[in-house]
Amino acid sequence: QDGEMDTPTNHRHAILNEEGSTGYPDGSLNSSSSSSINGNTISPIHNHISMIPPGSPNSPSLRPNRRSVDALKKLLQTDEAPFPLIINPPDGGYWVQNGEYESSRRDNGIWTAPEIDIEHFRLDTDNTALMYGLHFVGRNHKNFYAREGKLGPIVFSHMIDSDVSCDPLIRMILRTENETIYKVYPSAQLSRKLEPEEYLAIMSNNLMEGEPLRIEGLKRVMVPNASELIQKFDEHCVAKQHKVGIIYQKFGQATEEEMFCNNDHSPAFKEFVELLGETVTLKGFEKYRGGLDTCHDQTGEKSIYTEFKGQEIMFHVSTLLPYDASDRQQVARKRHIGNDIVLVVFQDQNTPYSPDCVRSRFLHAHIVVQVEYPNTDHTVYKVAVAAKEDVPDFTPPLPTPAVFSKDHDFREWILTKILNAEAKCYKAPDFRRLANRTRTQLFGHLLKDLSNCQEDIDAPPFSMTEKRKSVSVESPFDGTQSPRRRRMTLGTIFPRRKSTAMPSPKTTPRKTHVESNQMKSKPRKKFTASTPDLSTILSEDSSSVSSSSQTMGHLQYKTKTEKGRK
Repeated sequence: QDGEMDTPTNHRHAILNEEGSTGYPDGSLNSSSSSSINGNTISPIHNHISMIPPGSPNSPSLRPNRRSVDALKKLLQTDEAPFPLIINPPDGGYWVQNGEYESSRRDNGIWTAPEIDIEHFRLDTDNTALMYGLHFVGRNHKNFYAREGKLGPIVFSHMIDSDVSCDPLIRMILRTENETIYKVYPSAQLSRKLEPEEYLAIMSNNLMEGEPLRIEGLKRVMVPNASELIQKFDEHCVAKQHKVGIIYQKFGQATEEEMFCNNDHSPAFKEFVELLGETVTLKGFEKYRGGLDTCHDQTGEKSIYTEFKGQEIMFHVSTLLPYDASDRQQVARKRHIGNDIVLVVFQDQNTPYSPDCVRSRFLHAHIVVQVEYPNTDHTVYKVAVAAKEDVPDFTPPLPTPAVFSKDHDFREWILTKILNAEAKCYKAPDFRRLANRTRTQLFGHLLKDLSNCQEDIDAPPFSMTEKRKSVSVESPFDGTQSPRRRRMTLGTIFPRRKSTAMPSPKTTPRKTHVESNQMKSKPRKKFTASTPDLSTILSEDSSSVSSSSQTMGHLQYKTKTEKGRK
C-alpha cells in the first residue's frame, strides 16, 4: 500500500523502479547476478550488506573518520568564532581553499560583496569531442581506419573546409584507443594535394616523437551511417546531464549521520536551494530525473531542478529525500548523495566542516556555502572549496573577499563552479581508469561497425611480389572482415623435410590448394583411411618413394611425380 517492496533482508532498501523491476531508481538492478551502480559492482540482493550503496558508512572501507570528527569537536570547544568553513582532514588527501571574508564586513555589521565579472565564466567542456559534429557531419569529408605499428587501431577523418572567410582550411581528427586529436591547417601551406597517408603523418607527428609512421591496411569507410557512428563515439564523453548533492549542516554537527538525520531545514536553506533551481514535483516529471523515482514517490515528492547553459542539473537535496526515523544512517539518502561527485554543504551558522565527514568513493569535490543575514535585503554567502588532492583546480576562482550577494551573478558563479568541478573530477585517476576502459570498449565496437563495408586505399606495407610464400594476412581488426589471400607457391605447399614417423590412421588429411600458372600437377589420388601398406609403397620406383617422403611429410597421399624430381 505504501509503495515499498518487502524483501527477505531489509524492506527499506529495495524499491520498485519505473520499469517495475526491483532495483535502485537509477536503473541498476539487484538480481542473483552482480549489478552496477555508476560503475561500482553491487552483489546479489540476498546479501544484506550488498544492499548498502558504495558510499554507505556500512561499507567496511568507508567507516566514519573518527580523527576528523574529533578534530571538529575539539575546534568547537577550544577555539573562538569565527571558525574556518573547511578544515584540512588530519589524514590529509584533500586540498582546501578558504577565502578571506572579514574585509567585507562593515562597522555596522553589514556584509558587502565585491563585483564579479560573469562574462569570463566558461564551462570546462571537451570541445575536441564536438568538432566532428560541428564541422564534419553533413559536409563532404572522408573517413578511414587502419592500424599503426605504435598507436594501434586508428580512425581518421579529414576534410577541406572552404566555407571560411580566409583560405580553405584542412580539418583532421585522429582517434586512437586512448585519445582524440583535432588539428586545423591552412591549405595555403600545402604545395600539392596529399594522400591519406601523408595527412596521417602530419597528424601523428607529435604522437610518434619523430618515429616513422607505419600504416597497415588503410581502408576507406563506406558504411552508410558512418558519420552517425563516429559522432556518437566522439561525444560519448560529453555529459549534458548532471546530478549534484546538497546537504544541510547545523551548528556543531560533525558526522554524516547527524547531517543526514536533519529532517527539516531552515528558511535560509530553502531560500538558497530556490536560488539554484526550481522546485519540481517528481511524480510524472519527464525531464532528467538524476536517478530519482518519478512514478511511485519512492525518493520523495519534490526536488530541485534547473537548466543552465544547455546542461540539465538535478539536485539531490538531503532534506527532500525520504526520511526513516528507525534508520540512524539514513541509507535512503546516502544512496543518492553518496553516489554524486560534487557535494554542496549549506551552513546557516558559523561551523567548521571536514571534507571526509561524508565518506564515499565517488564524492571528490565539496563546496561549502555559509549564509549571513538570511532572508533579508543584505543576505550574503561566504564560500569555500575543497577537493581530493588528485583533482585539478577548477574555475571560476574565489574572489577576494570570497563573499557573494544573493543575486543572479552568484547563481552563475556557483553553477559554473559545480559543473567545472565535476569535469575536473573526471580527470582523477579513479575516474580516469573507468573512462579509459569505457573508451576502449566503445572504440572496438566502432571499428567493427565501420569495417562492415570498406574500400582498399593502399597496398599492404609488405612486398607484394609474384613469388611470395605467406599464406594469408590477418585483418588489422578482429573478425570484422575476411583475410586478404595471397597466392601460394609450391614451396609453401610442399615443405622440404623428411618424415621420421608413421602417421596415425585417424589423422585427418591436410587440405591443400595450388594456384600456379607455371605448373599444374596431375590429380592426386587420396589415400584411404586404413593403415598404409608399406609393401605397396616400397614396390614403387625409388624416385616415387623419395618424393613421397620428402614432399608429403605424413604419407597421407600417394602421388606419382615426374622422374628426377625430389
